[in-house]
Amino acid sequence: MIVPQNRLVLFTGFTLLPMSLVAAAAPAALPLLAGAGLAILFVCLFDALHIAGRCGKMRAEFPERVNLVRYRDQTLDFKVSDDNAVISTLYIALALPPEITSPKKEFLVTLPRNSTGLKIVWPVNGVERGEYLVSGCYYRAPSRLGFWCKQGCLEAQTRIRVYPDLLAEQRSISALFLRHGAAGCLARRQVGQGREFEQMRDYLPGDGMADIHWRVTAKRGRLVTKEYQLERTQEIYVLLDASRLSSRH
Repeated sequence: MIVPQNRLVLFTGFTLLPMSLVAAAAPAALPLLAGAGLAILFVCLFDALHIAGRCGKMRAEFPERVNLVRYRDQTLDFKVSDDNAVISTLYIALALPPEITSPKKEFLVTLPRNSTGLKIVWPVNGVERGEYLVSGCYYRAPSRLGFWCKQGCLEAQTRIRVYPDLLAEQRSISALFLRHGAAGCLARRQVGQGREFEQMRDYLPGDGMADIHWRVTAKRGRLVTKEYQLERTQEIYVLLDASRLSSRH
């Protein structure tokens, strides 16, 4: 689809409007002004026909699936090519879902004079876990004089899967499974839940409802769990038979 640009409106406004005023004031110059107006319209029409023949056989090659990590800056690599082997200055934009953000709204690229295409590295960041679909790749090619612009959509069927960032959550999750006395010590088996209160921490999935500190939860506005000291000792009872009959053995 070919759409006019602001340059076309400004150009015709600054040329045809003064010419029409001059023609109204001096009717003798009407044939000359009419010829100039036709020349201007011919230039605009030629610029539109020139951009209409470009970008006729463009295509975009996307990977079938892209894996992202939540809240981590990564890239989406794809290739744009033109089988007509015509140098085309394009503005490229992607139809990303709201759960996939990018600091770039569009890219200005120049396709080379070959069929290999141009590789584009698009920065993306997944903010929500799940699987999403990139529905299309939009392009906008300005004409040589900038009066017109050809725009369209290239097919892009690629799925983006956003996984949780386990490295960011290891500090809170690992405390549920590992108990280290000092650096380099092996984990030891926990004996019971513990009796003496040690500290409070934010609620994690899997914590019991009985361990929630409701007063602190109401004060802070979020669930807070009580944590108890690890039982490091065990009580051992030793029974000795000191009766008279035990001395016979």
